[in-house]
Amino acid sequence: KELIRYSVAQGFPVDVWELGNELNGYPLLIGLTRPPADYAPDFATAKALLKAEAPQAKLAGPSPAYWPKGGDLGSFYEAFMPAGGKHLDLVTWHYYPTQSRRCALASRRATLKTALDPMTLDELAIWASAVEKEAKAHAPGAEVWLGETGNAQCGGEPGVSDAFAGSFWWLDELAALARRGQQRVIRQTLAGSNYGLLDDVTLDPKPDYWASLLWRRTMGEGVLASSVSAGSGTDALLRSYAHCSRKRPGAVTLLAMNLSTDDPVRVRLEGVGSSREVYLLSAPAGADGAPALDSPTVQLNGKPLALMGDALPEIEPEKDSAGPYVDLPPATIAFVVFPDASLPLCR
Repeated sequence: KELIRYSVAQGFPVDVWELGNELNGYPLLIGLTRPPADYAPDFATAKALLKAEAPQAKLAGPSPAYWPKGGDLGSFYEAFMPAGGKHLDLVTWHYYPTQSRRCALASRRATLKTALDPMTLDELAIWASAVEKEAKAHAPGAEVWLGETGNAQCGGEPGVSDAFAGSFWWLDELAALARRGQQRVIRQTLAGSNYGLLDDVTLDPKPDYWASLLWRRTMGEGVLASSVSAGSGTDALLRSYAHCSRKRPGAVTLLAMNLSTDDPVRVRLEGVGSSREVYLLSAPAGADGAPALDSPTVQLNGKPLALMGDALPEIEPEKDSAGPYVDLPPATIAFVVFPDASLPLCR
């Protein structure tokens, strides 16, 4: 109460308050258990407090941690929602697809191989579906937010979470949850440890920063249905998503990722016009000529991205009228804007 009153008195705008953090991990991490049956009344108290002290703010929770392969430890979320869901304005959950070397326990270690493994990326849908099911049943008016996420638990994995390899997971997660209708994804972290978007010493952008910047500039809020029709085995290694372009009425942006480290892929998008603007992200070549997925450098259309002093560089696409075909070399990511798609849904 004192903290909420202080923020209101000082004019510090707090839009969302969240009570507790990953209580399903307390028994393992700190040897303390707070049963869901006791936790739900705590939210009723918190809701009444906000109504009295900061009625414009929203209450979020219960923020359980979903582990790679294991999901919600102890089925905490499922037990909490029947009694606690009615108090929530925002339903939050946490998920990291892998664990770093710092984690004493691990169900899936972070490696360059797991970073581009379709099975690693596909697991998100399993836990997202479980969260959405309970939210729909017990908090039907609440939005669902992925309230905390990063490449690997315990600070991220050196050479993966802070390298180009991590951007495949990050963009796939953003796009997959947007397709599902989840409203927000909260990234761990802006700066700090290996999974930060910025180096916490130099503040230089890491690959995921550049990926986030391009997402923000090209992918609008209108999410379009998209599907892949490809040869045997190719579809699993090609991830594709389509949105209305940001601030460009009628235009469409395709996000396409080639997870194969060996084979190129040609993508064809129908009904989008002939003009296109391509932002192709890649890793520099390693000593063996293959993409150096562990590189902290990301290339845009073959040129390294880096700050120009304290300012962002000019980030321009390659423009042409080559039609709706996009060629993806091995282990690359492309944002492709079709400015003359004239899609009615995007106007």
